Amino acid sequence: MNKRTSQWLFIISLIIFLILLGFILIVPQQLTRFDTSIRLWVNNYHAPLANAFWRQYTSLFNAQASFTWACGISLLAFLTRDWHLGLQISISIFGGIMLNHLIKIIVRRPRPFTNVLMHYSGFSFPSGHSLTAVLVFGSIMIITSRWVHHQGWQYLINGILIVLILMIGFSRVFVGAHYPSDVLAGWSLGVVILTGLNLVTLKINQLTATKN
Repeated sequence: MNKRTSQWLFIISLIIFLILLGFILIVPQQLTRFDTSIRLWVNNYHAPLANAFWRQYTSLFNAQASFTWACGISLLAFLTRDWHLGLQISISIFGGIMLNHLIKIIVRRPRPFTNVLMHYSGFSFPSGHSLTAVLVFGSIMIITSRWVHHQGWQYLINGILIVLILMIGFSRVFVGAHYPSDVLAGWSLGVVILTGLNLVTLKINQLTATKN
């Protein structure tokens, strides 16, 4: 991911996250109305087969699975023998998950309590599953960009990973674990962390190259 792309994604995602956070802290009822309208639309698609599929899919980023993902992707990053990249990926994933928990505790938004297919403890904002999906699959995008140089293959891989990220977010709303705004906040915060640390790594690499 080049510097300009990272900068734009960082700025746009930070603005989105701060707007959502502002609504939650200042006028939460306005955001709840928006969330409720989307949840009602999603609930129309509840059916035995769909319910079973989305329950299984959303479990891919439950707590234990997320830790496994984080360890696996961090190890993959270090296997590139780029220590800056390895540290970037590890810090972004593990640090991002911890930051998400901290924000949940500070904001203390209750989870949805109607039309819930899967019950979770803790608070709702932002969605940890959505954030972790961005950090994990986004990290895979960064790593594969070092190995795959054919632009067409890069587009294909990134496209598939983006679809997987979107599916995780949808699954959180579908099973009733989160409001749509929680998911959007998780996505945007994940992009902020991923691109922010990518910019730091690019700067460190630039300074290292200058010294050498």
